Amino acid sequence: MSEETEVEKGQAERTHQESIDLLCRDSLTNLYSRRYFQEYLETELIRSRRYSHSLSLCFIQVDHLKQYMDAHGRKEGDGLLRFMGDLLKTSIRATDLTCRYDEDRFVLVLPETPKKGGRTVAEKMRKTVSVYPFEGRDTLPSGSVTVSVGVVCFPDDAWEGGELIDTGNEALGKAKRGGGNRIWN
Repeated sequence: MSEETEVEKGQAERTHQESIDLLCRDSLTNLYSRRYFQEYLETELIRSRRYSHSLSLCFIQVDHLKQYMDAHGRKEGDGLLRFMGDLLKTSIRATDLTCRYDEDRFVLVLPETPKKGGRTVAEKMRKTVSVYPFEGRDTLPSGSVTVSVGVVCFPDDAWEGGELIDTGNEALGKAKRGGGNRIWN
């Protein structure tokens, strides 16, 4: 094989990997995307069923993000979301997964973690965010950036991935309706 062909092959492999990253990663936070999360969840559920392990999910939403962006602009709001993604990613185990679920929501996948463990992780995240000195936090109702968290667990709350996601989103909604800066499970 010629040297040029090896170079072309290497470039093709890099381009292919970049294409996969674009499909699997969120462009703002560089976290895994919602699409990747859904595929990963199905794989982890198969493993959890096979070995009779628990699997917890934490759905995390930034409280009052729109108000923060209205007061400080899109650039600052995007910076807050990037920081939030980094904070979540660096605060979990290497075996856990952090994904950006949508505009202002994230989800943590915690394999081999019962609901009590998921709640412990959620509370750690909630406290860490609420005390962090974000620029402009004083413009928010509580005087700080806060998050609401919905915690669900396989097999306690649901057996199938779609049902687990729906239950997690419902728990998050209850945390938000309860005033935010809280955990619901």
